[in-house]
Amino acid sequence: MGHIGTSLSRDPLRGKGGRSLQYAQGWLMVHYLHSVARLQQGIPQYLQEINRADIDDEKAFGKAFGMSYNRF
Repeated sequence: MGHIGTSLSRDPLRGKGGRSLQYAQGWLMVHYLHSVARLQQGIPQYLQEINRADIDDEKAFGKAFGMSYNRF
């Protein structure tokens, strides 16, 4: 979520204002992924990948969904 959401650990410049949108943006992301059949198929792979310490979350997203965070 760091590049599309408001992860304060990744972008401390966003401050308190970013925190108020974090839940909403996360909900929208999950809702959209579940609403599009071809994206829905990548969810299990993405979740497995991001739970590994040695995997970059943006690379895992690209591998699972075939697009970058920016494109998403």
